[in-house]
Amino acid sequence: MKRLHFYKHQFVTVDRTLELYFQGCTIRCNGCQNRELWEKDSSHLVEVEDILDQIKDYVPIARVIHILGGEPMNQDYGTMTILLQKIRKMFSAKVPIYFFTGYTFTDEEVHDFYRFPQFRYVDAVKVGNYKEDELNINKAIDPVLGIALASLNQKGLKV
Repeated sequence: MKRLHFYKHQFVTVDRTLELYFQGCTIRCNGCQNRELWEKDSSHLVEVEDILDQIKDYVPIARVIHILGGEPMNQDYGTMTILLQKIRKMFSAKVPIYFFTGYTFTDEEVHDFYRFPQFRYVDAVKVGNYKEDELNINKAIDPVLGIALASLNQKGLKV
């Protein structure tokens, strides 16, 4: 079975968000808040079923799921797709899955499931790397994701 560089999960009780963090990032933004996730550590190579086992208790209470990093696009596409497919099946279709990437994708690319199969199982993709010189200081809310993104160059694309 294939594995992913899974770092941790956390549950934000205020808005009932389940966050899944993955290791490995080739973008390495200045001012990154998750520098500890830049390098892949073999001690965090985890099988898909182990990740699902860690999050199963959140099925009845999570209102949204965030896939974060590091950079989730730096994971094996096939294995990430399998994980997202199983998360989609595990959680109600009413629980949106948001995939956060620092890469810049167009709306057309996000909908190109042949090239990016992992996007088939998410509701939206946050695109754009963090830029310190474009901080979202007014905390403007992204209309697709419903949250304030860190910098103004970032945006949510609905899938």
